[in-house]
Amino acid sequence: MNNLNFGNAKYQYYETICSGSPAGSGGKGQWNAGDGIRRTIRFLEKMECTILSSHRRVRPFGLAGGEAGQVGENWARRKDGRMEPLAGCDETVIDANEAVIIQTPTAGGYGEV
Repeated sequence: MNNLNFGNAKYQYYETICSGSPAGSGGKGQWNAGDGIRRTIRFLEKMECTILSSHRRVRPFGLAGGEAGQVGENWARRKDGRMEPLAGCDETVIDANEAVIIQTPTAGGYGEV
């Protein structure tokens, strides 16, 4: 699960971002897991931003002999180009012309290869 919200005194936004699903290049198995997605949001105004996301330290497990998937990652891209890592549960302030980037985890594979 990947929950992102941000806002200021004028605007508020909440989004649940999907993760990987079957049939792609995530965890390998008889049936491979899908890719995660990358969501990049560039801000036009300064806003407070929070993320509540899972599988940032532990890979999603495979089933019936399938391989584990990949962990997700979160970043804030700052004005100077720096990519600041964000934890799975984190908060930060994003200025105008900065971005938050969410790379969701992939699922684990199903069945032995």
